Parts: sequence; C-alpha cells; structure tokens
Amino acid sequence: MNPLPPTLASRLAYNGRMRRPIERVIDLLDPHLNKLHNVDVEEARRRVRDGDPAAVRAIDGSFALVTVDGITVRMARSLDRPMRYFLAKREEGPALIVADRIDTLQRTLEDAGLENQFHPSYTRMVPAHYVVELALVGAQNRVPSYQLEGSGATVFDMPTDGYALLDLEAAAEHILAGHRLTLAARVENLTNTEYRDYLSRYKTFALNPGRNVTLRVGWEL
Repeated sequence: MNPLPPTLASRLAYNGRMRRPIERVIDLLDPHLNKLHNVDVEEARRRVRDGDPAAVRAIDGSFALVTVDGITVRMARSLDRPMRYFLAKREEGPALIVADRIDTLQRTLEDAGLENQFHPSYTRMVPAHYVVELALVGAQNRVPSYQLEGSGATVFDMPTDGYALLDLEAAAEHILAGHRLTLAARVENLTNTEYRDYLSRYKTFALNPGRNVTLRVGWEL
C-alpha cells in the first residue's frame, strides 16, 4: 500500500474509550490523470480542502482529489473520473482507501491481509461535483456528509416530496408431463413513478429505481 506523505495523514492520539480516528489515508488515484484548464492542481486541492462546493463546481477539467485537513478528509471528482473509497479496520487504527475501481480496493485489502473485510456493498462512490466530507471517527461510522452548494446543509437535511408506489405480483402452477411447473411474475413500481426516498443519501442527484420486472420459472423434478 502507498500511503500519502505524513503531512497528509492524520495520526491523532486516542484511548480505548474514544472513537478511534483514521490512522492513515491511502490515495491510489493516478495524479497524472488530473487535467485542469482554469486552475492548477494545488489550487484545486485547496478548494476541495476548504469544502466550498461552489468553488469545486467552478473547477474546469478532469480531476479526482483527496485532501486531509486536521481530522477531516474531503474528496471531490469531475463527472468523467470514477472515485470510490473503503474504510478498513486495522490494529494500528482505521485506514481510508481511495481508488478509481472496486477491484483495486479489493486487491489492496488482500495485499494487507484484510480481504475478509471486503464486500462491494461496503465501498462508496464519491458523487461528481459534490464535496464528500468524512470526519475521522473510525470504521464503524461510514456515513459521509455531502455538502450542498450555498446552503451549508447536508443531504440528510433536504426534504422530499410524498409519493405512492404500486407493486403487482402473480403466480400460477401447472402439471406438465407429471412435473410441477411454476410461473411467477413481480412488477415493482408498476406505474414507473419518479420519486426520491428521504433516507437515500443519493436523493439530491438521483431518483430511486423505476419500474422493475422479475420473472421466475420453477420446474419440480
């Protein structure tokens, strides 16, 4: 694993009764892929470190940046750059691993002997043109704060409209050649309603799933 330079890593004291701070930030993103047109990389990092979404949105170009400011990690990316992270538990203290691909995160954990911690659902994607802020409070708290432009609010403060969903399910059985044949169909969100779940951390930039059809066939031998 390739940790950031010590000046960019948080190494805070703690005791057993405190939530443990992140001991290391491991940035596996390729810095040579940052292509900026109106600012240099250091200025772009400063904007991300300051946590100002409007200033980050004004960055023109392709970028994926991780910064550490005291006990706070902030991350931001442009639409064309994938960026995922994983918070791993270690004896020395939790480690935040950032990469462009899930398999890179998985290999890094395997190399560190932490492969038993990995599951794709434990990784998180940084949404484009948002500033994702993580307080260094340990691996049990994986919930990030998504800072919204101009408001200082987080995604969990944003209200959503009411909605109603209609699901439909049907099944039938038939004996065919002495065997039981089962056919079943389920349609979720039958009317293809556009809605945002209040508890969704992605509600500010993505709708919940639309109509989904599932077909099942069973054959009893």
